[in-house]
Amino acid sequence: AFIWETIKKAGNTLFSVPGKYMDDELCLIAVKQNPLALEYVPEKLISKELVAVAIDLNGDALEFVPEVLITEELVDIAVNRSGFTLKYVPEELLTKELVNEAVKRSHSAFRFVPEYLQTDGLVKSAVVNDGGNLFYVSGELKTQEVVDLAITNNGSALGSVPVHMITSELALKAVKSLGVGGVLEYIPK
Repeated sequence: AFIWETIKKAGNTLFSVPGKYMDDELCLIAVKQNPLALEYVPEKLISKELVAVAIDLNGDALEFVPEVLITEELVDIAVNRSGFTLKYVPEELLTKELVNEAVKRSHSAFRFVPEYLQTDGLVKSAVVNDGGNLFYVSGELKTQEVVDLAITNNGSALGSVPVHMITSELALKAVKSLGVGGVLEYIPK
């Protein structure tokens, strides 16, 4: 009874429950209370149903789903809950639509978009909303326009600009954003 009451209040304490007390029902209670408690569910007790409950409550629980149970539908739900979940999506399930949705939900998810799924529109959206994403933009998509958009958002993105693309106008824009001390090291002599 003590274990059940504890799990009902703090699902993540599942990690301390001895194996002989673990069963489907206890794990379900833990995951409903804290979806990230999925991390502590023994693999033999992880079912499609348990995974669905966890992902529906918190997309980040995808990190703890055995790859054999990860489906396109599950990934869609997870990314719709949290764009950053893109980090845990198996590469074979990545699509342009999925990465666009992930970045729309969480601009920081752009760092997990493989180069072959980066598009001009996605790149521009990513750097307009977070100039630091310039660091993750593939070479051919790192155009002067994209660089300018990134610097407009975040002057420190100058550190991700290839030296041959740094113009005096761009450097001035970065300085106005951060002050000389914040970007001086990135400005060519």
